[in-house]
Amino acid sequence: MMLQGLRWAKKHQAERAFIWLSAKIYRLKQELPEALAAHQGMRKLLKVIAGVLMNEWQSKGALADFEQSIRLGYYYGLTYPLIDDLQDSQLLTADQQRCFNLALEHSILQGVVHRPALEKTDLAPDPCSAGIQTRWLNYVFDELAEAFSFIQQQQSGHFEAFLDQAYIFLKSQQADAGPVWLGMINKSSRSRILADALVSNRVTLGNYQYFGLFNQLHDDLKDVDLDYPEGNITPFVALIHQNSLYDGVHPYRLYWALLHHLIYRCYRNEPQTKSLLIKRCINSHKSLLETLGKAGFSERMGRLTQGCPELQPIQQAVLSALDLPLEMGWLDKLFSTQLQQQLQEKQSEQKDAGALTQRIKAIQAEIRKQLPLSAGNPLEEAANYSLSAGGKYFRGVLCVLYGQDCLNLTFDEIAPVVRFIEYMHTASLILDDKPSQDNSDLRRGKPTLHQHLKSEAKAEISAVNLILKAVETHAGMGRFKAEHLLKSLEYASQLSQKICHGQWLDLEAQGKSLTIEALEEISLKKTAYAIESALVLPALLTGQPEQHIACLQQYAYHLGIAFQIKDDLLDVESDEATLGKPAQLDARNQASTFVRCLGRQGATEHLYRHYYRAIEAISDIDNSQALTQMATWLLERRS
Repeated sequence: MMLQGLRWAKKHQAERAFIWLSAKIYRLKQELPEALAAHQGMRKLLKVIAGVLMNEWQSKGALADFEQSIRLGYYYGLTYPLIDDLQDSQLLTADQQRCFNLALEHSILQGVVHRPALEKTDLAPDPCSAGIQTRWLNYVFDELAEAFSFIQQQQSGHFEAFLDQAYIFLKSQQADAGPVWLGMINKSSRSRILADALVSNRVTLGNYQYFGLFNQLHDDLKDVDLDYPEGNITPFVALIHQNSLYDGVHPYRLYWALLHHLIYRCYRNEPQTKSLLIKRCINSHKSLLETLGKAGFSERMGRLTQGCPELQPIQQAVLSALDLPLEMGWLDKLFSTQLQQQLQEKQSEQKDAGALTQRIKAIQAEIRKQLPLSAGNPLEEAANYSLSAGGKYFRGVLCVLYGQDCLNLTFDEIAPVVRFIEYMHTASLILDDKPSQDNSDLRRGKPTLHQHLKSEAKAEISAVNLILKAVETHAGMGRFKAEHLLKSLEYASQLSQKICHGQWLDLEAQGKSLTIEALEEISLKKTAYAIESALVLPALLTGQPEQHIACLQQYAYHLGIAFQIKDDLLDVESDEATLGKPAQLDARNQASTFVRCLGRQGATEHLYRHYYRAIEAISDIDNSQALTQMATWLLERRS
């Protein structure tokens, strides 16, 4: 799905914005508190972006600026996860909610984002600020400040009028907790007026008060059985589950009255509009029928029309229309339905990912058994200490997945290659951790080897011994053709020299400010080449064609740089307990990183740019789904 989106963006000259959006959503997921994770804000955000894109295409056609529209849609749609969901959750206390609302109100009134006092101090003694989740709200107001600035640039001379509508919208949200009908009318209409002002640079009231309320009732009718368990008492929830009416107004009767008014008063009985509105009503009842079943639907219709004999003809017309085929006449509904299908596909993918996770765990267990040396002397015992430190064996797992799925090799056949890769990788880590290099005392939650041995020299000797053990293992792969084995030995030797050069460049770079190009060269030689070896070695040993190997090298190149960027991000995002090594190590060593060079947002965009190119590189390799999933795992890993 993500790759399809990227290809669409490339086709419409919006690749930069698509990657920017990917990075923004990544950060949103990183920052989102667990209490908000279950809300629909993300889905609504994507719907808003799609709506802005469709409006741009409809109004400008071939001249549409999708790059700008993606950003505009994000900044407007961001209000759902950052404001709506936060206010609907139990994350904030009443005092904190008041403080949050005041900050929003002041921001709109002043035209500049106003941050609430996040900690109680002599300068900010207001008790409502105490206990607010500082990191989350800092992120919220950082994003809102960006959104304000961007929208102000877009609105030019209409920004004040836009803020007026935003203020009314904010107040309508607060009224949503008071008089139900007033809140519904204000909120449903003002959100549309505000969205219209956003994309058209003008404020028009139009018929939004009618269509907004109709649309809200339309959604509430379908969501009765979802709203009730969550404590959302809508007029339909009150009617169905509490047998009561708000202010004596029957919501189902009002629903049809609004439809009549829209068709005959607002849209003057225009045939296409009439057809679309009626189809929408029929589709909502079809949805109810699918959810409740025939018996439940019949009972529900009885409750909806009870005491309203004038609704009986409408009920009969609806029932007769339910046998007609479902027609999707609304672009936002079409997108919502497709998005729901994609979310279901995502759940299916998560099941597949769950199966892959189990498979990876089994592979990791097998690798763990394969690695220990005979431990006949202290030198091998030292090597085994580092080999037994655990870890995810990313390169070894990648090698097995590729070998099994793409080359039809068994684990036993690919195991010597895995041992070679892991011995070389572990040796490089022993050397990297030394005080003269990265100066790390922890690796995978355990003291590093030089700390364990209380000797840097012994750690060095252990690493050299492990490298020679790797060479011995490689030379012993006699089941493969001799010419293929020789070619792989030559390749491994040349690649190891390049990796050494990468570490040399990394050491020279300490304390220096590097360009992106220099960082990428180091990442290529330190990380990407190590990943490449996990794929190209088995490909060479089995005599794969040059084009196939070139695709693997492109995949490894981009995945390796993405891997390093992710490491740099984790260094600032995570903690020592999660990482298994000291956090903020790069900052302490004054190391040049992608985060220091590009900032967090820029580094995340760069991460996605290389991630997308990695999965594109292997799109033509048969049975490479596991490699794509491994790239996604890299993107989402927490340590």
